Amino acid sequence: MALGFGKKKAPVVVDTPTATQGLGERDPVRRDPAIQTGVYGYDVEKTGPRGERKMSRIAGPGIIGDSDADSAVSVGKQIELEASCSIKYRTCSWPKGLHVLTGAKYLNTMTGHSVCTVGFSAIFAVICFFCSLPRTFNTLSKLATLSAFFTFVSVILAAIFAGVEEHPGGYTPVPSHTTAAGVYVPGGAPTVLVVPAAGTTFVSGLNAFLNISYTFIGQITIPSFIAEMKNPADFPKALWVVTIAEVILYSLVGAVVYAYTGTQYNTSPAFGSLGNETFKKVAFSFMIPTLIFLGVLYASVSARFVFFRLFEGTRHKGNHTVVGWASWAGILAVTWVAAFIIAEVIPFFSDLLSLMSSLFDSFFGFIFWGVAYFRMRRADYGPGWVTRRGIRGIWGAALNTFIILFGLFMLGPGTYASVDSIILGYQTGSVTGVFTCANNGL
Repeated sequence: MALGFGKKKAPVVVDTPTATQGLGERDPVRRDPAIQTGVYGYDVEKTGPRGERKMSRIAGPGIIGDSDADSAVSVGKQIELEASCSIKYRTCSWPKGLHVLTGAKYLNTMTGHSVCTVGFSAIFAVICFFCSLPRTFNTLSKLATLSAFFTFVSVILAAIFAGVEEHPGGYTPVPSHTTAAGVYVPGGAPTVLVVPAAGTTFVSGLNAFLNISYTFIGQITIPSFIAEMKNPADFPKALWVVTIAEVILYSLVGAVVYAYTGTQYNTSPAFGSLGNETFKKVAFSFMIPTLIFLGVLYASVSARFVFFRLFEGTRHKGNHTVVGWASWAGILAVTWVAAFIIAEVIPFFSDLLSLMSSLFDSFFGFIFWGVAYFRMRRADYGPGWVTRRGIRGIWGAALNTFIILFGLFMLGPGTYASVDSIILGYQTGSVTGVFTCANNGL
């Protein structure tokens, strides 16, 4: 019985563009084959009309067929494709470590550190492994609805609790001061700043930005979502709704929590800023379905990358076979073991966020899409498209050049800041070491 993600409908013959079409005209079929042909359910990441790759307008001409190892592709282009795919795989692999780390934080917070932290990390990784076993997004899509609901409840509760409690977590009436040993001790009424405080270092400032940017960069999973939609043409509408909602929700909640906890008592994750233990545990508990679901989502995307490479063109890809299921489970097991190791080697929630943001989100959040813009416009309008499109072409080229440069800044100085912060964390004793049993609860 077919699972669904391996099935494709019979190809539809689409007329090729005529020679009378100018370079300045768009090919509507190539622009969105689902709308023109009515073919839905095809693998958007690979196949378009006439057997052409859907991403050929980004990757360049000659990208055809079902395999990334197509003989028609030049060696240079093949290296480029493989490099992009490997970055995508690593980008989806690291966030699972963050979820294992956060899961251990939750279990420590709820139980008062009843088990060694390494044990809690292993328990959460095993739970996520079993939840990752479904091979299609059909099952995950139902969980996504619950995940979104629980996330909404969790962050709203965090904002409400921050506003109604008398003092944030860690509050002391003694004003902030530095001890004789040079240790900074926060205190006093919460301080809310519009601009960073004097003396804020480059490392701490950039790390704060990278933490924020990670929340809003999820483009890495877009191709995989589109690939299993019944009507891929509907995805832009869904993307607009989700993006607008998350920007409004996260911005408002972040602002409210910061207003009541201030610079001294704000923690990452923000649940640690709550002073009332009951408030903290209730708000944090509503986030657990999302912690599991997002970890499962990234595991599924990264496992599919390997699974499809191994079984492309075989019956194991889209049917229930012992080899197929055993391989799928084995791939997932390896990814979750790697996630467990990442969580134990970099046991800093904030710094791990920053490192993932600089290493991976810099590419798929900025660089990739800026380069894609230039390649797609060239494919649509031909050489000289910048001047041919007038002010729109010039403005678009300038904006996407800035996006690429900004992504490179995140990748270079951003990675430096993240690594330096991790080193400082070990030097100051924020974490006793790797694979530690120390309590990391909020």
